[in-house]
Amino acid sequence: MVWHRQTIERVLADDQVPESERVRSVVEIEGAMSSAENIARRIDDSGPDESTFADSLYVRYGVQDTISRVAPRAVELTGSLGSLDPDEVGHLATGALGLALHPPARLQTTDSLASYLTGEPLILA
Repeated sequence: MVWHRQTIERVLADDQVPESERVRSVVEIEGAMSSAENIARRIDDSGPDESTFADSLYVRYGVQDTISRVAPRAVELTGSLGSLDPDEVGHLATGALGLALHPPARLQTTDSLASYLTGEPLILA
């Protein structure tokens, strides 16, 4: 998520971006990072278990959603695609889609997570 931080830093440094948008971007990225760091800490402290695995999937899909919202908005806020290097735009797009393409896909886990939320064991095929 380093490139996302760099993108947010660009948003923060741009005086033309409204303060509300700067704060919104930081809140979203830092919230996602904190959630991911918390799951990693839980695994380090007590090892993986079913609850932590389920929570890691919730966090992963939340981070995925955050990235897919923040990356295009950051590009829009910092001017236009013309103000960015074409390679950088491609990197942003690839990074924003990276989690969506990484298994397990959300559609593959939806039924299992729904069952888990009703008290059933978490089983992923």
